[in-house]
Amino acid sequence: MSANEAGQGSIELVSGAAALVVVSGVILQVIVLGSAWLDAQSATRVADRAEEVGADGRRAGRAALASGIRSGAAIHPTPAGHRVTVRAQVMEHELRLVAESR
Repeated sequence: MSANEAGQGSIELVSGAAALVVVSGVILQVIVLGSAWLDAQSATRVADRAEEVGADGRRAGRAALASGIRSGAAIHPTPAGHRVTVRAQVMEHELRLVAESR
């Protein structure tokens, strides 16, 4: 193996590792978004059930959220049930995810 071929192999290894890091970061962000959205969906159901038994639906829905997204959440009653809006940080952008009960 010549020195030129060994250098080419090193370059391929470094670029492959960089691509793996980028793909892993994207996958992690998708997982974060999915988790926040599932928490919001769960909070709508909890809020609906709490109101069915006469409790405060907004308080119950907020308590059902993960602590990391609880502070930026908004829970509002709707004719069909509740709407929960949570903020999720994706890279340097802040997204709002909305879940509604049906």
